[in-house]
Amino acid sequence: MPPRKIQKETTAAMLSRSLLAAEDAVQPSFTTDGLLDELDLTSDYQDGRTLLDRLTNGRPTIVNRLKLGGTIRDIERLMTAVNEKYANSAQERIASTLGMVLTKHVLREQELCQVGRTLVNQCTRPDIIPPSVTDFVNQLPLPPYQGRIMQNYLPG
Repeated sequence: MPPRKIQKETTAAMLSRSLLAAEDAVQPSFTTDGLLDELDLTSDYQDGRTLLDRLTNGRPTIVNRLKLGGTIRDIERLMTAVNEKYANSAQERIASTLGMVLTKHVLREQELCQVGRTLVNQCTRPDIIPPSVTDFVNQLPLPPYQGRIMQNYLPG
């Protein structure tokens, strides 16, 4: 029997771990530039990849999508803490990094899935998501239906 391949942890799983640690004021192990590089967002050229594809490292399997749901809920809690000004410095740093990732993805790819739209619209801090980016996202056409799994991540 051939040995099992050990797959690299997805970016979403690493983010989730960092978000939970940040609740205890533990600084994230990644930098903004490092996360942009990990998500292949360092160039200015479109590659047609979705945010889901980036966060699951190109493996959007059912298991990875289900795990992504927990990460999205963690990000929503983070945005609430940041908006209501009770976030610690580690949470502020992660929120700033995520704001840069969402902004870079939107401006480069000219699209954003419904989950990404929800996160952009949930952030009310202009230093994290510039109002011009929020306006741009709200003018984009709605993405096609993304299935029941992605619908479960939407708040409300």
